[in-house]
Amino acid sequence: MENMQNFESIFSGIENYSSRIRGLNKFVAEWLYGYFSEKGEVEKMCQLYYQGNREDNSLELKIREENTKIFKKYWSNQSEYYAPRGFSSVRLYDWSKVTDIEAIQNHNEKERLIVCKYVYDKHAYAFLLKEIEGKLFIEHSFD
Repeated sequence: MENMQNFESIFSGIENYSSRIRGLNKFVAEWLYGYFSEKGEVEKMCQLYYQGNREDNSLELKIREENTKIFKKYWSNQSEYYAPRGFSSVRLYDWSKVTDIEAIQNHNEKERLIVCKYVYDKHAYAFLLKEIEGKLFIEHSFD
């Protein structure tokens, strides 16, 4: 009987762990979708810019302004290295090309860090995310 109780305890722990992992992956995937959605909207503006009249710099200013807003909203690491500088017509934030999202976390409740790995158009990328007051922010980007 004791072995059965041990088994049930272990099995319950595995179920709880699996549930936590699914919850973490869902939380991170939803966050990543939001980030890609906002960046994707800016990329649409970039395409209009490159297809249109570049003499009118109002669209260029709007693109730079939106990129700065997104940077401030999603990044905890505000270093110049990661700050948005330019833009291009190349799409890097098309959600339909994202696959294999995986989240791995540390277990330090005072400084929770999450590695978010994903594949974009068959290439691996990752973010080191920092949780601050229940929200995720990008600390570093890897490709």
